[in-house]
Formats: sequence, structure tokens, C-alpha cells
Amino acid sequence: MRAWEEHTDHHESFHVLYNKLCVTAQHLKKWSNGICSDAKMKLHMALEVILRLDVAQENRSLSLA
Repeated sequence: MRAWEEHTDHHESFHVLYNKLCVTAQHLKKWSNGICSDAKMKLHMALEVILRLDVAQENRSLSLA
């Protein structure tokens, strides 16, 4: 993972680890937001299709059969 390999100015092991974990967490949040926003977009698209199908079904006239 590139986030883990980023350069840090810290020399003390604890601070290096802390910095790497923080940077990795930031990258994971960005990655997660990208996935979630894509899933939300697909959900809204599916809901729009369902709505249009419902409207089309309501506008059809029923036959005696």
C-alpha cells in the first residue's frame, strides 16, 4: 500500500508507526467514500427506474380480461 510507504519526518519508532497509521487511515477513508458514493449512485439509478416503471404501469388501461 502506497500510504504505508510514504515518507515521514519522525525518527522515533512510535511516532513513525502513529504517522503511518494516520496516513493509511486517511487513504482508506478516501477509498471507502469512493466506493460508497458509487453504490449510492447505483441505488438512486435503480430507484429511478423502478419509479418510471411504476408510473408507466399506473397509466395503462386495464382490459376486461
